[in-house]
Amino acid sequence: MRQLTLCFALWLPAASCWADKIEGVASHMLRGPADAYIGEQYRAEVTRSMLAAQKGDTRAAWAALQAPLAFCDQQKNTDQLRVYSVNNDAEAKEYRDAEPGVTTIFVDQACPAAYKAAAFLAVGANDADAAFAYLDRAQALSPHWAEPLAERAYLVGKLGDRAKSLLIYQEAMALAEKYPSSAYLKPLILRGIGFALIELDRLDEAEQAFNDSLKLEPGNDLANNELRYIEQLRWAKAKSSTSK
Repeated sequence: MRQLTLCFALWLPAASCWADKIEGVASHMLRGPADAYIGEQYRAEVTRSMLAAQKGDTRAAWAALQAPLAFCDQQKNTDQLRVYSVNNDAEAKEYRDAEPGVTTIFVDQACPAAYKAAAFLAVGANDADAAFAYLDRAQALSPHWAEPLAERAYLVGKLGDRAKSLLIYQEAMALAEKYPSSAYLKPLILRGIGFALIELDRLDEAEQAFNDSLKLEPGNDLANNELRYIEQLRWAKAKSSTSK
C-alpha cells in the first residue's frame, strides 16, 4: 500500500510527510547562517508560531504571528522604493544591481517565513484563497526563495491540478538550483515532482525524480516508498495488458 503523504508546509510534523520535522527551530530560513536585516526581532515570534502549529495549537500560532504580520504588511513597494527580503548580502546586491535608479531596502527573512506560516494555518482552516494570498506575499518579498513556490505547487496539486503543480515545482527547482540559500529544498522538490509525475502517469520520469532525490538524501524512506509504488503500478499495468 502506498505510504507517501504530502503535507503542506515544509515543517509540518507528521512522520509520514515528505517535509522535514521541526527540530527546535521551525524553518530552515530561521535556523541558517543568514544575514540580519530590519525585522530580525520577529524571528522568535515566527518560530513560536511554527512550534505552536506543530503542536496543533492554532490559536497560539495565529497570536504569535500578529506582530510579525503587522510589521511585514507595512513594508510596501512604491514608485521609487523596492522592498525585498533576502537571506544574505549577495542576494541583496543582485536586487540593487537590477534597478540602480531605485532605492532598495531589505527586510529580514522573518517576513516571508511569517507569510508562509500564515499560509499553512489558512490551509488548516480550509481557506485556500487566503493561503494563496499569503504565499503571494511571501514570493513578492522574496522572489529568490523556492519554498513558497514549493508550497504553492503542493496546494495546487492537492486541489487537483497536477499538471500545473508540476510546472510550479519545476519553477521552484530552478530557484533552488540558482540560489544556495534554497539548495536545501532540492530533495523535497524532487519528491514533489515525482509525486506529480506519478499522478500524470509519467512513471519513467517520476522514477528518475525519486532516484535523483535519493542522490541528495540517500536512504530516504519516502522516496523509496514511491519507487516501490511505481513498480506496483507497472506490475498492475502489465498484468492488465496480458489479461486482455
